[in-house]
Amino acid sequence: MAPKFDDYVRRIAREKPWSPVFAFVGTEELLQREGIELLERAVFGGEEPGLGRIVLDGPANRNELSSLPLAAVLDELDTLPFLAPRKLVLVRNADAFASAHAQALARYLEDPAEGAVLALSLDKLDMRTGLGKNLSKREAAVKCAPLWATRFGETETSAASPLGRWIARRARARKLRLAGEAIVSLIENVGSSLAELDAEVEKLALRFGPKAEVRAHDVERVTGGGGEAAFAFTDAVFAGDAAGAVAEVETIFHAGLAGRAGRVVLDEGAVAVALVARLAGEAERRVSAARLLAAGDREGAGRALGRMPAPKKARVLGGLARARPFAPVFRRLLEADRALKTGTPSPRLEATCLARDLAGLMGGTREEKAVRR
Repeated sequence: MAPKFDDYVRRIAREKPWSPVFAFVGTEELLQREGIELLERAVFGGEEPGLGRIVLDGPANRNELSSLPLAAVLDELDTLPFLAPRKLVLVRNADAFASAHAQALARYLEDPAEGAVLALSLDKLDMRTGLGKNLSKREAAVKCAPLWATRFGETETSAASPLGRWIARRARARKLRLAGEAIVSLIENVGSSLAELDAEVEKLALRFGPKAEVRAHDVERVTGGGGEAAFAFTDAVFAGDAAGAVAEVETIFHAGLAGRAGRVVLDEGAVAVALVARLAGEAERRVSAARLLAAGDREGAGRALGRMPAPKKARVLGGLARARPFAPVFRRLLEADRALKTGTPSPRLEATCLARDLAGLMGGTREEKAVRR
């Protein structure tokens, strides 16, 4: 059967890759990236992959016919890795590729290339096909769907929920001790965006370190990410309003925090990291919504955008129908994230430049700028 993400994480940490093909299936891009990184670590034993990691791309619109030839992928898998003991071939946006070549990929599973692993990143996989059935039997179709904040059959937010366990795992990676009540408080204060939750965990780790156990009241004191200025900042960036976005950055930094009034004052680096996470989370939501919209699922696209007033949501969906490619947005976010984590001399300047650049990338038609009003 298809393993849950947590089950995959536990298994890949202690075993070598148990299948020549893995599929990472779902719309939660942060989980897909984490799952592929863990697979890469298992394939190369924690060493740098170098030229052993090959990345191929399917069409950005996952509903288009695949322009990626099957032969190109099989040739990469059959070619011996250069200066590496093993090889990992990653196909991104693989929905159309996997659909078009499901039978051939199922046959490849029965006679794979030695020393090579194929990773498919896709939104959906038809489990009725030979490929889907074979991957399910091998427990190699990893679920990367949005994580629930409640346990099965319950309605209360729980630290033992899939989302709560994910937060706990990110905290452990930073040697941060989070009490169960703190995990619940994080979910209730920040929401379900994995990018934003990850930024909050990082802020807590920077503030408390590995010694103290963080409780709910600590989360209440430190958590940022809300507030009118932060929402206005996000709206301005994605409406292409560079001047408005830069003005909101100044408002947020003047307050000394990226969140609600009355919280403790954070250093500029923590504020900037929170703003990057907010933008990354919003970009991921809009990418998911755009894909669902292209597939004709307007209701699902609206849900993917999260909570916002109905008139504003309608205008955002209208803008997504003519959306510009988001790849440059994610590249610029990654640049800012690296700059902040490697010690940029001015986090405030980095955040300001990021706001200006992303607003420029979004462009902003007259209708899109109306989202801010």
